[in-house]
Amino acid sequence: MKDSFQPTNKEIEFLFQQEVLDQHGEYLLDLFVESIEGKNIRMTDELLESLNYKVTRSGNDWVLNVSFFTYGRFLEIRSHKMKKKQKDNVNTNALVWGHKNTMKKKTKNVDWYSKNAFGAMNRLISILMYELGDKERERLVGILKNRVSS
Repeated sequence: MKDSFQPTNKEIEFLFQQEVLDQHGEYLLDLFVESIEGKNIRMTDELLESLNYKVTRSGNDWVLNVSFFTYGRFLEIRSHKMKKKQKDNVNTNALVWGHKNTMKKKTKNVDWYSKNAFGAMNRLISILMYELGDKERERLVGILKNRVSS
C-alpha cells in the first residue's frame, strides 16, 4: 500500500511553498547580515545574533516569520523620521546671513531591513509562481513518498 502512495497536488504545492519560504528566509538573513556589516551600523553583535527566521503553518497557509531585536528596526525608522524633519525645517541661517551652513552633518545610512525585505519580495513571488515545474514536482513527489515509507 505504501508503494502505491500518490501525493495530491495540494501536498506537493505545500511542500514546495515550505521549501521556498525556508530558502527565502536564509536568503533574507544573508542580505540582512551583509547590509548590517557593510554599513557598519552595529556596536556589538547582538543584532546580528538575534536575526532568525521560522517557517510555520497558519491554517492552510505557510508563513515566514523573521525576528530580530526591535532596536535594529528603530534605528532605521528614526533615521527616516529625522530626514523628514530636516526637509521640513526652514534654514534660518541662510535667511539671516544669506548663505548656507557648509558644515553638514553626515547621517549614517541605516537602511538594512526595508530595502532588503521588500526588495526581495519580487524574487520570492517569481519563484513561487514559475519554478514549480515537472522536474521539481517529481523531486517533491519522491520526498513525500519517502516520508510515507519511513
